[in-house]
Amino acid sequence: MVCHGDPLIRRVFELYEKISSLDSLKPFKDVNTLFRQLVLTCTSDGHRHIDVAGLCEKAQEMRSDLTRLCGEAEGLLESHFATVLGSFDRPIENLTIKTISNWPSSSSPS
Repeated sequence: MVCHGDPLIRRVFELYEKISSLDSLKPFKDVNTLFRQLVLTCTSDGHRHIDVAGLCEKAQEMRSDLTRLCGEAEGLLESHFATVLGSFDRPIENLTIKTISNWPSSSSPS
């Protein structure tokens, strides 16, 4: 079973503890920084695939709660940007849409 002894799992637990202790998940510097660190931790090239079914019970519970927290934060982020765009007289003129063809190569999905 994969649990706290694994450096990747340990780092995700550290970030989870910080994220779950935030007063709010609304877009803000601390929230953005922690979620950016979480994404970079989980997507860095140095980390191998972990079979989530093989996680210990505590890690499974953390993963489940972290998924909920990510969903909540994503909803608040979407609401924030919808409010910002909706505040313009001509929202479409203040929106830049990027397609996969013009993403920087380092950000392209695999």
